[in-house]
Amino acid sequence: MKATGAKFLLIIIFAICGCSSSSPWLEVKAFEDIYSLNDLWVFGPDNVWVVGGNIQRFNGTDWAQQPTDSYAGFMAIWGFSPDDLWIAGGDTLLHWNGTDFESTDLGAEGMQDATAIWGLPPNQLWITGDSATVLHWDGSTWTRTNIPCSSNTSIYGFSKNDLWTQGTFGTCHFNGSTWEEIELEIWGGGGDVFGFSKDDVWVVAESEEAAHWDGANWKIYENQNFVGELVSLWGMTGDDLWGVGIPGSVAHFNGESWNEVTHQTIGSPFLRMFKAVHGSSAQEVWAVGTEMGANRNCALVFRYQSD
Repeated sequence: MKATGAKFLLIIIFAICGCSSSSPWLEVKAFEDIYSLNDLWVFGPDNVWVVGGNIQRFNGTDWAQQPTDSYAGFMAIWGFSPDDLWIAGGDTLLHWNGTDFESTDLGAEGMQDATAIWGLPPNQLWITGDSATVLHWDGSTWTRTNIPCSSNTSIYGFSKNDLWTQGTFGTCHFNGSTWEEIELEIWGGGGDVFGFSKDDVWVVAESEEAAHWDGANWKIYENQNFVGELVSLWGMTGDDLWGVGIPGSVAHFNGESWNEVTHQTIGSPFLRMFKAVHGSSAQEVWAVGTEMGANRNCALVFRYQSD
């Protein structure tokens, strides 16, 4: 999963954390003591992890902060199973083994600024960050590789020979031998890369546009009727893909076109920024982010449940 920045600017007067009941996406929690949530992992409706200033876990009824010796700003999370979960931020990598956390010093491996994780079962990890580097864990050894792209906010892949990164300064792809920068005609910075196969890859870059790779060519969906900007992607299939972003924007791709499902009301006295989206099924999808106003800032958790 990934982290993101934000560049959407509004004049803010005051704020009350909340949401409109007219949207199929409803707020389930506002953490008033946490400024922002950056990423999440959903194993099911009774096992949801969110990360930001700290780590919170939802058991289907209550939220509980997870104790850890690290107080790094957590940016990314990746889960293989409920007892095999990885969380990264700064120079810290935490591993949840089902009982407690084990910590790895990424700084010792040459990374001080981890922002995104992708994993390949049973135990391989790739981590990237603000610097133009990727760390690979093969289950026993770390390997550090320089890549053309820096300020990375996302990493995703389909095999150890087919990896993608997305960030403020562009998109990069690893073909098994070399990392290459990909020229995309989409405006923005940061964003996310996500996909379903090597011939079905999506990139968003904190704009209304979305770029799709079909294995041979890129297609740009301009989405000029969108109010919001897409920051993060997740879906179960190629015709059921969600995108979330700024200002409180949620969009859905049905296999043919994108539709903006909801967005923050224009003129609202706050700025809502969704930073990540994830789910356990097509009927169980969650998003996290932050809501900012002059009087109050809070971290938000939203949930979509279809009939």
